[in-house]
Parts: sequence; structure tokens; C-alpha cells
Amino acid sequence: MSEKNKVVSYPGRPRRKLKRKALAATIGLCVVIAAILSLGQAYASWEANKELRTLESKLQDVKEENERLQEEMVLLQDMEYIEIKARERLGLVRPGEMIFYVVD
Repeated sequence: MSEKNKVVSYPGRPRRKLKRKALAATIGLCVVIAAILSLGQAYASWEANKELRTLESKLQDVKEENERLQEEMVLLQDMEYIEIKARERLGLVRPGEMIFYVVD
């Protein structure tokens, strides 16, 4: 064979496989990192929603308490209601009345 017709093989093929494997590994690593970051964001979102539900529940309780206090405020404008509450809480009686306590 002459020098011109001689087939020369270069060690280029193993490099292509190595580059493809490195590229596949890099892409795989990026996918794993993206999945981890997504899960972190999903967990943070879940925690925020949980806290939101808790705060909404507390808000509802406070609104109900506010309504109850508004109703009591209206009732406290009535002297008869004040007298009833004073009798209940303080054990007050009118002259000549007797208090009986019933024990269960």
C-alpha cells in the first residue's frame, strides 16, 4: 500500500461516547436539582397554606367573639340586664330577699 491509501484510525470514537455520557450525567443532575428545588417550593407552599387556614380559623373565632361582645354591649345599655348580671356575679339581693343555693 502506498502512503496515500493507508487508512489511519484516530482515537476519536471513545471521546464522543465520553462526551455523551458527560452530557447525559449533567442533564440528569440538572433534573434532580430541579426536582429537589420544586419539592422545596411545594413544601413551603403547603406550610404557607396550612398557616393561612390556621389564621383564617382564628379570624373566624375573633369575629364570633366580637359579635358576642357587640350584643352584650347593647344589652349593657339596659338597667334590668345590669341588675341581673350584678345579682349573678356578685350575689346581690334586694332588701327582704333571701338567696337559696341549690347544690347538684
